[in-house]
Amino acid sequence: MSTLTLKPAEACAYDLLALGEIMLRLDPGEGRIRCTREFRVWEGGGEYNVARGLRRCFGLRTAVATAFADNDVGRLLEDFILQGGVSTEFVQWRPFDGVGRVTRNGLNFTERGFGVRGRWGFRTGGTRRRASSSRAISTGTTSSAGAACAGCTRAGSLRR
Repeated sequence: MSTLTLKPAEACAYDLLALGEIMLRLDPGEGRIRCTREFRVWEGGGEYNVARGLRRCFGLRTAVATAFADNDVGRLLEDFILQGGVSTEFVQWRPFDGVGRVTRNGLNFTERGFGVRGRWGFRTGGTRRRASSSRAISTGTTSSAGAACAGCTRAGSLRR
């Protein structure tokens, strides 16, 4: 049986590297999406939320590896991440064609739960526009984020 040898934390650049899509979340507050005139906006994504929480609550050194379209939405997402204290060292910027045919940033429209609804059921309703495809089930930036992650791990950037 082989054993796993880990470097001491002091020898590592980060305590956690989160891999995955980070989306711009739009919340209509107490209202419904179909009749709102205002949205609250913030960043979100399962893996990123863990990185941000560990950074903000426990002061851990965290970073994200993902890819963004190089446009205003991508730069807004970057700003949110930096405000959360998470490193953007491994964010890759992809060219944006002005339409989003090849690369786009994910958007998530989220409604709060209102009980039973015919369309949404017993959960908070929402609709997503994933980064690579509106039909994607997995992370929308999989191919871009995958390239970003492979590059940083191959280069040994995480363990300096």
